[in-house]
Amino acid sequence: MSTTQIPDWILSNYFYREMSTLMRWLLLPFLLLASVTVIAILGEVLRILGIFDYNVLFHNPVMRRLPIVDNVLQVVIGINSMFMIFFGLPMVLVVYDLMRTLRRFRLLASHGAEPDIDSSGSYLAGAQEAFRKDDKVAVFVFGHTHAAFLKRIGPSGQVVLNTGTWLKLLSRIPVRFGLLPAVYYPSYRLNYFKVEKEGSQLIISYVTIPKTPAQELTWLQRLLTLGKTPASPQEIPAKTVIEL
Repeated sequence: MSTTQIPDWILSNYFYREMSTLMRWLLLPFLLLASVTVIAILGEVLRILGIFDYNVLFHNPVMRRLPIVDNVLQVVIGINSMFMIFFGLPMVLVVYDLMRTLRRFRLLASHGAEPDIDSSGSYLAGAQEAFRKDDKVAVFVFGHTHAAFLKRIGPSGQVVLNTGTWLKLLSRIPVRFGLLPAVYYPSYRLNYFKVEKEGSQLIISYVTIPKTPAQELTWLQRLLTLGKTPASPQEIPAKTVIEL
């Protein structure tokens, strides 16, 4: 998890774990139907403009057969619509000002994407510089980013490796629907590297220790991310040989 995701993780942890159960269940239908509310508002605008004679979201064969569902849906979407109309513009202004502040403190790139301040780019550049200055350097080792990997980037096949971490890793997974906080999926990648010299070769062995985290996700988190899993970590060969 990037350090820039800490506020997002706090929001996620609060909503799914710390928030009052009653409050969470009161908010859930409105947050789940946020996208549908936008469609309903657009449908109503089209009806007012005379493009359609009725709001297609509510007046269709499916809703006519499910009157109770139709009534409940209209109440929830009606409340959501009122909230978006009356509070939407102020929220847009607040978010805009927040984004401007984050850009000023270099916590958000100018084009709107979060900067990867935990990137390995600076370390890889440092490794390449070390290889250029001293051709006797065969391996460049670093950590900090918690993402274990091994790459050959030197002009003579030198290796740079990241030792990773034995701490629990959290991977951000967006929910499948609704205006709900993302879910942070726990995992472990316990491993270590062993570097040995054998004759004119340097042997780097990569060893993994399997560990499955305890079930931490609530059933709601699992339901909202059904079928989604974190991206697989970068593969690391069990054995890497460097000619000295």
